[in-house]
Amino acid sequence: MTKFDIIIPTTEKDLDTLEECIKSAKLFIDGYRKIIVISKKRYTKNADWFPESNFPFSLEILKEYIGDHWRLGWYYQQLLKLYALFVIPDILDNLMCLDSDTIFLKKTIFFFKDGIPYYNYSGAYHKPYFKHMKKLDSCLSRQDSKKSGITHHMIFNIEILRNLFYKVEKNHNLEFWRIFMKMVDKDQKSGASEYEIYFNYVWKEYNDRIKLRKLKWENSNSIDYNKDLHYVSRHSYLRK
Repeated sequence: MTKFDIIIPTTEKDLDTLEECIKSAKLFIDGYRKIIVISKKRYTKNADWFPESNFPFSLEILKEYIGDHWRLGWYYQQLLKLYALFVIPDILDNLMCLDSDTIFLKKTIFFFKDGIPYYNYSGAYHKPYFKHMKKLDSCLSRQDSKKSGITHHMIFNIEILRNLFYKVEKNHNLEFWRIFMKMVDKDQKSGASEYEIYFNYVWKEYNDRIKLRKLKWENSNSIDYNKDLHYVSRHSYLRK
C-alpha cells in the first residue's frame, strides 16, 4: 500500500473543528503515516505540528501584493499547502492536504492498489480561478467543464508539484509563490485556487497516473456519522 502523510493547515477560526477533523482522519482515512498540523502556534497534542514561520513567506510579505484583502489569509493557506512538500523535513513524497473544517464519516482509501492516487471532484465553477491559472501558464486550463478540484482535500505528489513550479517559474523568472500572488486579481472576492491549479495540471499532464472517483460529501454544519456520506465540510460561514 502507498503510504502518505496528511497536512492540516489551520487558524483560530477553525479551532472548533480541528480536533474532530484530526479524530475522523485517524479513524477513516486509510493508509496515512502521520498527521501534521501547520499553524502559527501549536493548537493540539493529537497530531504533529509544523510552524508557519518555517515557510519562505509570511502573511506580512503576501500583504505587499494584495494589501489587507479579506482573502489574504486564505491565499496564505493555499501556499502553505503547495509548499509543504518542500519545507517539512522527512515528509513522504505523497501528501494529502486536508482542510481543517472537513470531517470524514466513513473509511476511505486514497490510493488504488497499483499506487495511483484517487481524485475526487465536484461540479463547482468559479471563472476567476481559471483566469488566474492561465496567467501562471497558458497551458493551465479547465480539463472538463463539469469537473472541479474543489473538494476540500487533495493528494499532492512532490515530483508533479516540482514540475509545475518549474514550468511556472520558467515563464516568469520568479519564485512560484511570488507569481501566484502577483497574478491574483485584487478586485475579485476569491481570485485563485490551489486545488483547481493542481487538479487540472495533474489531469492534463499526468492523466495515466491518476484515477477520478466520486465521493459523497456536502457542506454542512451538522455531523451525522450514520449519514451516507464520506465527509462533510463545516465551513466557518455555516457555523456562525
